[in-house]
Amino acid sequence: MYLNKWQNSLKKLWNKLENLLAFYSPALCAALKPPATEAEIRTAEQALQIKFPKILRDSFLIHNGTGREGPYLLEGFALLSLDEIVSEWKINQGAYEDQDNQEVDPEVQAKWWHSAWIPLSYDGAGNHHCLDLAPSAEGSSGQILSFWHDAPERRVLAKNFKEFIAGFVKALQIGLYTYSETEGQLLPVQPDRSFTDLIPRPKPKTESELNLPEVILPALEPHPFLKKLKTKACTQFKPSRGSSLSETCRLAYWLYIFRQEQAALEICEFLSQIPFDGRFVGPYAAIQDSLALQARLYRAQNWREEAEKCHERLVKGGVVDTRLHGSLLKLDWIADYHQRNLRTKEEFYRAVALSELVFMAEMGGSECCWPIAKIEAEIQTQLAALRTLHQLPV
Repeated sequence: MYLNKWQNSLKKLWNKLENLLAFYSPALCAALKPPATEAEIRTAEQALQIKFPKILRDSFLIHNGTGREGPYLLEGFALLSLDEIVSEWKINQGAYEDQDNQEVDPEVQAKWWHSAWIPLSYDGAGNHHCLDLAPSAEGSSGQILSFWHDAPERRVLAKNFKEFIAGFVKALQIGLYTYSETEGQLLPVQPDRSFTDLIPRPKPKTESELNLPEVILPALEPHPFLKKLKTKACTQFKPSRGSSLSETCRLAYWLYIFRQEQAALEICEFLSQIPFDGRFVGPYAAIQDSLALQARLYRAQNWREEAEKCHERLVKGGVVDTRLHGSLLKLDWIADYHQRNLRTKEEFYRAVALSELVFMAEMGGSECCWPIAKIEAEIQTQLAALRTLHQLPV
């Protein structure tokens, strides 16, 4: 059968997933069901009164889910077959009243349940990952969202099903899970990390294009995986017209880690001047991280008044309370990888590269009552360890 370029790309993704699951345990790969037929897809579409996006239709023609009987591959969720999708959809149709819900992402309709939300996964307790065919004006049809039967949060996890599966593949590649023979399941190595953290955040349609200053990343030591790391960083995070706020903020942190403080500060100052209503939501959530780094850079130059203004904006935006003492780089997970004694240094560099260099800020808030001097010392210790690991000058 002839496969076009798109179908071939999707097939390669599923092949990669099959190989990774077989690496963890042959039983996991065996859980993937055979392909659905065109007739089965049409029957499901008629029952659901929808038309599946081509991405999902082509996926069903490769594997018809895993089934509710398990194993639950996706962090406690099983991929439903077509019959099970229809069954769960009918249950939800009769279970939830048409009520408003404000705890949703901007790309999602403000509803508790919508008939155009098609459950694709199941955790045994009424929770799903859903295909959203009726997004808000800011969303995209075909996006994947989280649905909790007893909680109002509705978050967009991926802009389509292919990116959703690709995030899970990436998590398997970098070792976010370990296989439990006893439970017959994949278990997270770090409970606070999810494969959905690795999926690129869909860019809101309302986000403005940016004009950013040109910066150059520093040269790294000639380790082969560091070379790939630099190439990936230069390609993905080079500021340009059309860059998103989150990508630009990540670039600022990347530059800061490798001691291009002035370039990082210029980007932070640029981001701080973007007009918005002061609430760090939607595309503007990245500005809170940028302001935190900007405050740190100001303090490093003893510009206390300017640093305090950044903190005031953070507090006013409702991010932290008045006990804010500083910002911390969230590098703990990098240290965790190193402490787990990965078999080779190459594994570590591969893990860092595949993480897409997502170095985000953590605000102090009420749980962080250390004096600034202690926080500064802790940050410097973390950065020194990271630079040593990368064979960079301390």
